[in-house]
Amino acid sequence: MTEAFKTYCLLLEQSGKEYTHEYLDEARGKIDNINHIVRSIKEHEISLQKQLSVGDRIGARASVKEIHIKSEAFYYAAWRLRNILRKLPALQSFECVGVRTVRNWLLEHPENNPTPILSSSIQIGGAYGPVLGVLRPEGDDIRVWDSGLYRNVDQFEGNLVNLVRIFEKKLKSDAA
Repeated sequence: MTEAFKTYCLLLEQSGKEYTHEYLDEARGKIDNINHIVRSIKEHEISLQKQLSVGDRIGARASVKEIHIKSEAFYYAAWRLRNILRKLPALQSFECVGVRTVRNWLLEHPENNPTPILSSSIQIGGAYGPVLGVLRPEGDDIRVWDSGLYRNVDQFEGNLVNLVRIFEKKLKSDAA
């Protein structure tokens, strides 16, 4: 995410388009926060595996709590970053369905979910990262789900990269 945003900032400066510097500064800060959160989650997942392998239930419980808290923090920071990016030239259409789904349906408004999620839950240990909202009422057809934090990070970054590439192509064609 960091590289795509750096590229965007350089293109924006070269374009001469008007923008608010405060949005760029806030976006940089959110990207730093998100990168820190994701690194911390990965470190806690490694600690959790070690704790479980030696039977350290108290340490494992603390690691699960940290991963859960930081996973939720990721979605709130990513949602704010999404809103900031949408205020910048060429990024107004930025969206990340995975982040939006988790933030809106699993964190902010779980009671409005097609099948309400009334219990905060997390699954840890899969290749796709922590998954929120995994405990559901019996018979839930699960129309809204979290595909995994690492998948959502990749989707967020991929969507940003795509818009930056489009912006770059437009600037090149405008210059020709």
